[in-house]
Amino acid sequence: MVAELKAATSRARASFSPNARVICHAAHVQDIGWQSAVCDGSVAGTTGQSRRMEALAISTSDVGGVCANAHLADIGWQGWACGRDGDVVTVGTTGQSRRMEALGVQVGSGSVGAQAHVEGYGWLSSVVGNPVYVGTTGQSRRMEAVRIWV
Repeated sequence: MVAELKAATSRARASFSPNARVICHAAHVQDIGWQSAVCDGSVAGTTGQSRRMEALAISTSDVGGVCANAHLADIGWQGWACGRDGDVVTVGTTGQSRRMEALGVQVGSGSVGAQAHVEGYGWLSSVVGNPVYVGTTGQSRRMEAVRIWV
């Protein structure tokens, strides 16, 4: 998954321009495992299948790196994980059947946008800033999908 995410980030950057701001991400989903990487606003996770996202891996190019923080069932906020452009930052858990309920994302420069699909609500409003937070806390609702863009 790490190699695929790095390759997706490189392909996305090459398809725009040498200095393009790019963010790619891949979701680990209940009963599926790691999905293929998607970039720049595409959906990671599932909708209409009642499956929880359990982890998310993120890679960036030309945004000064990325930090992410996941809010997990029975844990709360996991703590920020950070990496430079080209690194893969992973938050959440695998192999624990634990739902991700919310996500925080921050980039090194400029802004980032995100939108979460949440159990019982569907797609919540998108947010743009630096950092941004999507999903819910204190409601025991699973995040099922997410979109992230720069």
